[in-house]
Amino acid sequence: MVEEVNWNVGDKIMVTSTGYNQFEAEFGLITAIESDVTGTKSIITIDTPFEFKHYAGTQNYGTKPDVLTMRAEVCNMSRNIIFRGDPETSAANQFGAHIMLHSPGNESVIGRIENL
Repeated sequence: MVEEVNWNVGDKIMVTSTGYNQFEAEFGLITAIESDVTGTKSIITIDTPFEFKHYAGTQNYGTKPDVLTMRAEVCNMSRNIIFRGDPETSAANQFGAHIMLHSPGNESVIGRIENL
């Protein structure tokens, strides 16, 4: 059965690059969300086709074998998030959570964090 997501028609998504060029990340506006015929995955339709290929696959390496799974990240850009550590173990472990923001080397990244 498909795990329910609370994404909606009209939400803006971003699909990250899976190649060597970081500028191949792309955006789309969700126009439809439905389940496939088996009921095992959701199909999201966006307003425009992607310009770049976004690879997804699994490769086996070595004699064990070691498995490498590659795929793009998909982000919902229309939502805010709550970011917090585990309330049961963070204080005891003296570890909560951390956020890392990265720019492509030109210090152009912008992060906005509020304490609500």
